[in-house]
Amino acid sequence: MNCEKSFSMVFFKIYDKYITHGDDSFSELKIPKIAFTNICINSDYVFDDDIIIRICEKLSLQGQELEDMMGFLKND
Repeated sequence: MNCEKSFSMVFFKIYDKYITHGDDSFSELKIPKIAFTNICINSDYVFDDDIIIRICEKLSLQGQELEDMMGFLKND
């Protein structure tokens, strides 16, 4: 797990960059509403691995953004 930054900080930085610029829509990321709500109200919440991987693939993350997101995989 990435101990320097919270998942919510990493996610919302990426989310703001891609979604607010119209590159992709929230619905295309297929993030369950409950998961999105949880990240909004709980700074310690981390999406399940499948959601993290889907976001990385859908947004074609590379470099530091990809590394930051993948650092939160639980690999359960």
